[in-house]
Amino acid sequence: RKGIANPLGAVWSLAMAMRYSFDREDDATLIENAMRAVLKDGVRTADIAGDYKPVSTEQMGDALLAKLVELTA
Repeated sequence: RKGIANPLGAVWSLAMAMRYSFDREDDATLIENAMRAVLKDGVRTADIAGDYKPVSTEQMGDALLAKLVELTA
């Protein structure tokens, strides 16, 4: 297990499913806002890190979950 995969594509697919398949606009927007916020905070996996220090797949997932909790508090 290398921990180098970027989970954002899968998470974005979930947001689109929430919006277009399940008519859950609020949930889709929440997921997208969490992704944007995490990226704005500089959390990036190696494939999109650029000048940022790359994080693992698990760290990206943890950051997304923490941001979702923060946005729903």
